[in-house]
Amino acid sequence: MNNMIVICTECSEEHDTSEVKFLNIEEDIQGRDIMYFECPVTNLEARSLVYAIEAAESIHSDKGYSLGTPEAQEAFERKRGYKL
Repeated sequence: MNNMIVICTECSEEHDTSEVKFLNIEEDIQGRDIMYFECPVTNLEARSLVYAIEAAESIHSDKGYSLGTPEAQEAFERKRGYKL
């Protein structure tokens, strides 16, 4: 396991970037990496910001910060059991 994850827009699960089939990557307007990958659960194309595990956990230690898209935020909170 590496320390980079994506949060799937298809199944709402966290996936280690080394465990998904990489399709493409681009930058959003703020310079964040958006990775396109094949979801290992649904086998559909999905996209996500790329998160460092340590950074994703520290974001949730401070109330009021989000992970980007509402879908990614909701998936992360559901997976980790966080309530902001």
